[in-house]
Amino acid sequence: MNNYSNKKLKADMTMLLNLPQDIILKILLRVPVEYLITLKRVCKFLFKLISDRYFASAHLDSHHEEEIFIEIMCVKPHIHGYSSIKLQEFKDMELKEVKMYSKGGVSLRASCDGLMLLENKRDGKQLYICNPITRNCTTLPRLETQDEVRDWVVVLDDSIDHKYKVVGMSVDFHKCFVFKPDKTTSQWTVLHTPFEESLVLSTQFPPLVNKEFHWLRSTRCVTGSKENYEPSIYSVNAAKVAFRETKVSPMINCRYNHNSILEVKGSLCLTDDTSPKQLDIWVLHYKENHNCQWTKSYNIILESELHYPIHVYSFPPSNYSGRTIILVHHKNQLLFYDLENKDSKIIDIEVDEGRPFTKCPFVHINSLVDWE
Repeated sequence: MNNYSNKKLKADMTMLLNLPQDIILKILLRVPVEYLITLKRVCKFLFKLISDRYFASAHLDSHHEEEIFIEIMCVKPHIHGYSSIKLQEFKDMELKEVKMYSKGGVSLRASCDGLMLLENKRDGKQLYICNPITRNCTTLPRLETQDEVRDWVVVLDDSIDHKYKVVGMSVDFHKCFVFKPDKTTSQWTVLHTPFEESLVLSTQFPPLVNKEFHWLRSTRCVTGSKENYEPSIYSVNAAKVAFRETKVSPMINCRYNHNSILEVKGSLCLTDDTSPKQLDIWVLHYKENHNCQWTKSYNIILESELHYPIHVYSFPPSNYSGRTIILVHHKNQLLFYDLENKDSKIIDIEVDEGRPFTKCPFVHINSLVDWE
């Protein structure tokens, strides 16, 4: 940088710092995250302002239209491949390879607001929380348990102190493991769930809808001498650590790896198919006294026939955008469908058909949020 550029930069910074603080905040909220990291080094005032957790949250909200999601797939055995997708460029959407890590047995298990939960299976399933933008990484205490953890999630607990939690669910759904950073203790909390004996109906990552994570299960029911299994949605409010079970309408055809749980405009939804070329979306409406009603609200007409198993996702979350993109993944193809405009785009991918996605298909990688 030449002397003229240096002088101009100093003059611009002097003018910025002489403005009222509320004006400075409004300006900084418009600045891309990579430049904010550089600005933090300018002076203590900017460092304190940009490092504030509430500023990081406000910046995340104000840049929701520029969110970048990466979908993760296994391209070669034992090697993870990563691709980025810019949601706002729907017509020209394409995959761009992103290399983040590929060795050492480290895998991505969950993500929230730019925080990534990593697990190192070669080191006793050690867990780490990191932000790839700020490069801050925290090693979590080991979870001492004989139970196998089926799914991990990271969630913001905004009820008291605006901090994040890590929550794990055991394979049998009888135990829930919770960790939250605290000055007085660094222990995991083990909670017993009210969920009864059940079978897995969907292996997809549990979506977050209305501050709850959801799984599709088949619950064992005994009537006299007869035994059968009825589909239910198990829900966990990870912030409050509260549990709930919702029955699925008998009009929805539920079977193993046939249905997917989605969020559409803030509502919990479940997919089903009417024909090999049509995907239906059922919306759950909660009524008074915990009653609920399912209605078939959307359908997607496909150009080619569905061959199960398929994996269906929706993004972004309703608090980020008014639009909803449905992603249908089958073998080596991704179908992106704009639910409002009914536009669609198919992208071919190089993928190991046996391991299509990791447990965490979408990650926000443009955030200042940190764990502590």
